[in-house]
Amino acid sequence: MQPFLRKRQVRPLSYDRLPHDDHSGTLDTQMKTKREKVAASTANLFVLVVLTILSLVTRLFRIGIAKSVVWDEAHFGKFAGHYNTRTWYTDLHPPLGKAMLGGFGNFFGWDGKFGFESGQNYPDDVPYVAMRACCAILASFTVPLAYLIGIELHLSQDASIFLAVMALTDIATLVLSRFILLDPLLLFFTSLSLFCLFKFRNLQKTAPFTSDWFIWLAATGASIGACMSVKWVGLFVVIVVGVHTANDLLGMLMPPNQFEPKSYALHWLYRIIFLIILPIYIYILAFQIHFGVLTRSGPGDGKMGSLFQYHLDGTEIQTSPAEVAFGSIVQFRFHGAGGSLLHSHPHYYPNGSKEQQVTLYAFRRDENNKFVFLDAEPGKTNVKDKKIIKNGDIVRLQHMLSEKNLRSLNFPAPTSKIFREVSFGGSESTADTQDLWRVVIIDDLGRRSNGKLRTLNTRFRLQHVESGCFLRSDHLVHLDKTWGFDQQEVACTTFPITFANSRSTLWNIEEQWNDELPHGKKSDFPWSFFGSFMDDNYDKMLGNSMLVPNSLEKNRSPIESEPWEWPTMHASLHIGGHGFNYLVLGHPMIWLGVTAALIVYSVTAAVYVYRYFSGVGSNDWKDPGTSLDDFWFMFKIGILGWIVNFIPYIVMPRVTYIHHYLPALQFGMILLAFIVEHLLTRALGSGSILKRVILWSLIVVDLAIFWFFKDFAFGVQSFSEYQNRKWMSAWKI
Repeated sequence: MQPFLRKRQVRPLSYDRLPHDDHSGTLDTQMKTKREKVAASTANLFVLVVLTILSLVTRLFRIGIAKSVVWDEAHFGKFAGHYNTRTWYTDLHPPLGKAMLGGFGNFFGWDGKFGFESGQNYPDDVPYVAMRACCAILASFTVPLAYLIGIELHLSQDASIFLAVMALTDIATLVLSRFILLDPLLLFFTSLSLFCLFKFRNLQKTAPFTSDWFIWLAATGASIGACMSVKWVGLFVVIVVGVHTANDLLGMLMPPNQFEPKSYALHWLYRIIFLIILPIYIYILAFQIHFGVLTRSGPGDGKMGSLFQYHLDGTEIQTSPAEVAFGSIVQFRFHGAGGSLLHSHPHYYPNGSKEQQVTLYAFRRDENNKFVFLDAEPGKTNVKDKKIIKNGDIVRLQHMLSEKNLRSLNFPAPTSKIFREVSFGGSESTADTQDLWRVVIIDDLGRRSNGKLRTLNTRFRLQHVESGCFLRSDHLVHLDKTWGFDQQEVACTTFPITFANSRSTLWNIEEQWNDELPHGKKSDFPWSFFGSFMDDNYDKMLGNSMLVPNSLEKNRSPIESEPWEWPTMHASLHIGGHGFNYLVLGHPMIWLGVTAALIVYSVTAAVYVYRYFSGVGSNDWKDPGTSLDDFWFMFKIGILGWIVNFIPYIVMPRVTYIHHYLPALQFGMILLAFIVEHLLTRALGSGSILKRVILWSLIVVDLAIFWFFKDFAFGVQSFSEYQNRKWMSAWKI
């Protein structure tokens, strides 16, 4: 029995080995972790509250002291007013931001009738302070968002605060956040887009296809959609998100990831839905709201198509017969840039055919804009026949007042030279093949084409039968001011029709007069949202393309600046109103720091690459305070983000101003905070006290420089007392 008893003998357990005690240890660890999370969350909340308060104070302080229209408030305040008077206008930017400005004014009871002339004092009934405050409040959220971006980037709290303080104290950003402009709205949506992207990136690693994952993916798509709906430069943010997304999807195919076809296909599907379709929908929705609110005729009508203008309340366009017949008197609208009306007058070309000029003219009610469709054979036109013009019909086009026919003789166009001249000559009774034109119907807006020429709806071309050239125009080509009155040239092109030049040969009938035909009903001319959407965007594209700088340096406007002047701090912009002056000036530490960060990051990345290929870099990323994934992510966000938002201004031949640099600066500030933390961690370790001291020293220096220049942001009556703050001769102090 003894062996058996020994076999069954149980060794007494000490209290420190009891299972219950192991569980207590686990519980203690869990409770400690939970307490740490709560403490971190409380600390983050405290920091966010402080940063938000500081941001609101700096952006709202003395916001109403300039009691007159300041700088581009003359544009965007005026555009905002159209949403309250509901009158149509045209502008270079998408409508979301201006609609928001109009909404701010409407909320505070503004009727939209103030004209916002530059430098004009605000009357008492214009809530300009409240409208400025709305812009400033939205812009103030860029500061707490900067802090949250730092947290999502796995920066320390100190480095995240440093990033937020940079967003708080940049003078240029602060000045432009305090007025009725699009810039504060663009900066807010850019910051929001980046925060949503950073948040989604982290969820992609830890919780794909969860509800939070879907929420932040959709939020990213909505934010970038809002960006490009405020200004087209918001597309640069879309490009950055697109590059990261493409890289993310490609990375899923790389080891050690396990490729699952169904899961991978869903990743593609949801990104297409939320990062492509959703932003496009938001962009289109902004135009639907724009068209839905602005229903009355107003300035800029003439740049839109005839069909759109016809549906505006108070339009001058009358209801005409629906279909166009031989013998009808008509008015042609050019469907390309500028959208003026075909015109001729009793003045002649000094060279070439020396016949009556053909031009485009913007004024609608001019008898010289009226023409008559005649049969190809002289004397056969009979209005009472009600013969409808169809696709492919050969016609003659007679100028009603002079009774001369449109023709194209073999002479070069007077200005462009590379096209054929068109003129009015001959007579109705004389048969001349130079007078014959073929009607080439392209499509009907708002309805399916039945091959008949329709008023308002039909887009068509006129092809010269003998030469094969098409009647065309170009908003950039005008006749001589002396003999052609600077009116737009009309010519005939034999060049192939391409997508790029297709609109230059498109026309439509805007109005028709024919007593033999029944007048149409409004339902005969259905409005085409897509056609109007394309027309408006086409006009914006051309308007932006015309903002070209003066080629002579000495004639450059004092408010313009060159892109190279921004990262080198050689640019500033003086704005003001009602005796107060502001200086749009970069914070020297931030702007020069961003420039340095671009260089330092690139050099650091080159060193890592060299070490990797030299075989000595295997331990470079084993430090828990560093992450290769975050470093590579910063290349996409910090380097590519800055490049995509900066380089286009060098490449594009357009006028540039200092505020164009602000989106690139947002990306650059994130890079600066990241590379400073990264190098300090490499040199001193992630938990180093010296690292914290250096980061807080940078914060203090940043705040000190801000305090030195703060008056430029809050407004001064004269710059004469601030000449000691002119650190660079290029600054306009």
